[in-house]
Amino acid sequence: MSFNKWKTVAMRKLIELSEIYKNDPKRHDTIEVLINKLRYLRSRDLNSFLYLLHNVAKDIPEVKDILPRQDEVEKMMERGE
Repeated sequence: MSFNKWKTVAMRKLIELSEIYKNDPKRHDTIEVLINKLRYLRSRDLNSFLYLLHNVAKDIPEVKDILPRQDEVEKMMERGE
């Protein structure tokens, strides 16, 4: 999966989670932060964003669905996207 395609899929999932957690202010705000960070994410910053997703997943387990597989990350980095 390309970096841009992954970003699009991740954004869709985060928007979905934002709706699911709209009545939980803390989680909703956390998801909104992820949405804003993802919007401007560059591939060179993927490492930091994945770390952030890992930490958020401790409180919002569905975030794990957004994490790309290791082979996908490797391909993204090889392409220099």
